[in-house]
Amino acid sequence: MKVSDGLGLGLSIVERIAKILELSISVNSAIGKGSVFSVSMPISNSPPIQAFEEQRKTKPGNVLAGLLIICVDDNEQSLAGVQELLTTWGCKVIAFNNGNA
Repeated sequence: MKVSDGLGLGLSIVERIAKILELSISVNSAIGKGSVFSVSMPISNSPPIQAFEEQRKTKPGNVLAGLLIICVDDNEQSLAGVQELLTTWGCKVIAFNNGNA
């Protein structure tokens, strides 16, 4: 079984979504320093929506609390991090490190 080398950024997913939405993606890289990925999108002419805090006041409680989430990842650290985050949000998490139940 091959284990992944890192968490990854899901850039292929971002690329497909950007293509569907007709957005451009750019990258600036420096050897030994890292890379910066950018997605450019047009400024909206729509009126601004309510601020996040105002929306939370109208929706009390955590909308994710109690949801059953199944996570599958071959990277143990990534899986543990996602599991911990979802658990703090009140989700019930079942985690697998491969596709075999």
